[in-house]
Amino acid sequence: MLKQEVIAQGEEFKELAKDILPLVNQIEDVLKKHGVTTMASMTADVTTGYLTFNTHANNWKMIRVNNEYPVNIQYEYSEVFALEEKTEPEKLAGEQTKATRAYLDYAKEA
Repeated sequence: MLKQEVIAQGEEFKELAKDILPLVNQIEDVLKKHGVTTMASMTADVTTGYLTFNTHANNWKMIRVNNEYPVNIQYEYSEVFALEEKTEPEKLAGEQTKATRAYLDYAKEA
């Protein structure tokens, strides 16, 4: 990408940021009004109408799949539990066992 193109894109983004910042400030005010003290996220796809909004304090989110569907709120249940993973030595031992068995099978046939 040419330096001129990068500079032009930066100028376009700067103009977008200037227009977006007042809206972000308004969103922050609304979050404060509702006692939200954690992070909040929003994702939007202006082409399809996809939209998600959630605060990181709970498992609720607002979602719209596309422009053909209404905005919904959803609660997502989650449970924390530990998954046991094989450690590297255990994985390697398993591979060595396979290789040893294959060699022994080969040796029997020879």
